[in-house]
Amino acid sequence: MPEATVNGLRLHFASEGSGDAFLFIPGLGTELSAYRRLLRRLGQSYRVIALQARDASRRGASDPPLSIEAMADDASGLLDVLGARPAHVLGVSLGGRVALALALRHPGQVKSLILASTAPRPAPSGRRVAFLLRISGILKRLSPARERTVAAHYAAAHSFDVTGRLTEIAVPTLILHGLSDRISPYAMAEEMHRAIACSRLVPLPGGHLTLFTHMDAFVRGVLSFLGDS
Repeated sequence: MPEATVNGLRLHFASEGSGDAFLFIPGLGTELSAYRRLLRRLGQSYRVIALQARDASRRGASDPPLSIEAMADDASGLLDVLGARPAHVLGVSLGGRVALALALRHPGQVKSLILASTAPRPAPSGRRVAFLLRISGILKRLSPARERTVAAHYAAAHSFDVTGRLTEIAVPTLILHGLSDRISPYAMAEEMHRAIACSRLVPLPGGHLTLFTHMDAFVRGVLSFLGDS
């Protein structure tokens, strides 16, 4: 997997296809290999750049906590290094929060915004507890280094809240969300849609993993939106 030096870090990324730049930011705890099929399909129409989130396991004790904003700055830096701005930006789950932060912190980098299975703030407390239990199960199956990374990304996601800034987003925005999402309730997608003036909300069957369980509908939604943008 190629690397680029961004903000003093060596970041891994994948690249697929050619055409207009398209940045993909994955969800919590997932490797880019899990999205190979999606990247190939999008790469038929776009120059897809997929960013692997920074490895938090190598951070020292004196480093500040990892934040969504720092990951957004990584994404912005990668687009600069690769000469791929402005880009269409797709973020899934945790990656959707990074995409939101990117659009707010570096609006000139974002041509359009696609938010999938995500929300601008943590879900209600009951949903957070259920998700934490799920993450705890995932962590038990990981190496110690990977466990530290996933835990740091989880903490960053759950200290992030840009609800009050959604009205600042001025690029065409697509919100793709599973109707039965148990991690980020569909009502939170509706809230984002009301706040982002130039947004389109497309409900999909399935839950939080609708990208995988209903990929054909997901890709159709993305390509239809980009064709109209």
